[in-house]
Amino acid sequence: MMIRVQGKKSEDGLYLIFGAENGIFNNIEHADLTRVKFASNLLRVLPSTLKTLHLEKMNFVSLDEVHHISHLVNLTSLGVDGCSIGDGTFLRALAALPSIENLADLRLRNDPFAGDVVAELVMIERFSKLSFLDLSHNHIRCEHIQQLAPSPYMGRLTSLNLSSNSIGNESMTLIANSPYFGNLTQLILDFNRGIGDEGIIELTRSSYLRQLTKLGLVETDITAYGLMSILESDYLSNLSTLDVSCTDLDSCDFDNLRGRPPLISSVTCLDLSSASGYEFLPILVESPLITNVSILRLSGTNMMLNHFEALARSPHVRNITNLKIIDSEVSNDWLEVLADSSNFSKLTALDLSDNHIQGKGVRFLSRSSYLSNLVSLNLKCNRISNDGALALANTKFLNQLRTLDLSNNRIDCRGLQVLRQYKLLHRCGNLEMELENQKLWLL
Repeated sequence: MMIRVQGKKSEDGLYLIFGAENGIFNNIEHADLTRVKFASNLLRVLPSTLKTLHLEKMNFVSLDEVHHISHLVNLTSLGVDGCSIGDGTFLRALAALPSIENLADLRLRNDPFAGDVVAELVMIERFSKLSFLDLSHNHIRCEHIQQLAPSPYMGRLTSLNLSSNSIGNESMTLIANSPYFGNLTQLILDFNRGIGDEGIIELTRSSYLRQLTKLGLVETDITAYGLMSILESDYLSNLSTLDVSCTDLDSCDFDNLRGRPPLISSVTCLDLSSASGYEFLPILVESPLITNVSILRLSGTNMMLNHFEALARSPHVRNITNLKIIDSEVSNDWLEVLADSSNFSKLTALDLSDNHIQGKGVRFLSRSSYLSNLVSLNLKCNRISNDGALALANTKFLNQLRTLDLSNNRIDCRGLQVLRQYKLLHRCGNLEMELENQKLWLL
C-alpha cells in the first residue's frame, strides 16, 4: 500500500492518517510526502512498516527532527528532494541514525550543502548496503569525489547519479581508477559542463567499469571524438544505452575521426538529440560502430537532409526499430528518403512530431513496403491536412499500426471522418488514434 500526502494538513488529520491507535494505515509500506506542513513533527508518527519514504520541499527546524525516523527499521529506500534544515544538512542528520543500515536506495537531491558532508556518508559502514545513490543537484565538486571514490562502503553501488553538479575531468579520472565502482551498471553525469573528452577517455580505459550498461552525458562538454572513443572502447563492452544529447559534438577536428578501427559497439540505444551540429553523423555511419543500434534519437534545427541521407544510405544501419526525429525541420523530402530506404525496414516505432510534414510526405510513408512493420506512428504538430489523412486511410502497408497520433495538424472535419472510418474498418480493430486539437482549415 502507498499513500501520498501533499500540502498543509492539520495535526489531527495527520494522526488520523498515521496514528497507530487508529490503525487505518498501520501496514503502509510506501509514503510520498510533498510540501507537507505540520504543527508537530510528522516523522515520529510514520508507521514502522514503511519501506519507501519520499520527502520533498519540507522544512525542518533542526537536525533533531530528522532523528524521528529512527524507528523506521524496515526502510530500504529514502528520497529527499529540496528539504531544508535550519542547522545543517539532511545527510548529516541521516548519518547519525543506526536505523538506516538497511538502506539500499538513497536519493538526496537539491541540498546545497550536501557536498560538504559527503565524507560522512562514505566513511560510515551503515551506508555499505547502498546499491542506488542519487546525489544530483548538490554542488558536488572534485574534492567530494576524492572522498567518494576510495570508499569501500560504496562497493555495492550499481547506480550512481552525479548530474547537475560541478565535477569535471579530474573527477572522471578518480571514478575510472576506483575499484569500488566495479559493480556500477548505471553512471549518470548529465549537466556537468566541466566533463570533456579528456575525462571521457579516462572512463573508456577503465577496467573497473566493464559492467556499465547505461552512461548519461547530457549537456556535457564532450565532442564527437569523445563519443567515438566510448563506442570504440574495449572496456565498455556491455554498454547498451548512451545519452549524449544537448552536446557540441561538432567542435572537434573531423580528420581525427576518420580511419579509426572498424569496430562494432555494444550500444543499442543512442540519443543524439539537440546536438549543436550533425556534421559528424556521416562520418559515424561510415563505420560499423552503430551496427547494433536499434533505438536512435535525433532532433534540432541543425539536423539537415544530407545528414539523414547518409543515415539512410549507410550499409551499417540495419537494425533500427525505434527512430525519433522531433522538433526539427523534417519535410516531405525527408520522408521520401525514409520511405525508399531498406535501412528502416525493421522500424516498429517512428516519431516525427513537431516538424514540417505535409500530405505529400505522408503519402510517401503510406506507400512504403519497407515500413510495413510500423506499430506506432507519431505525426502530431505537423502541417498534415485532408490529403494526408486520406493517404493513411487508403494505405496497403501500414496494417500493423496500433498507435497513430495526428493531433495538432490541419485536418478538418472531412479528414477526421475519413480517419475514424479507417479505424472502424481496420482489420485488427484495436488501433489507438489521437486526433484531438485539430486546426480547422478550409480547403
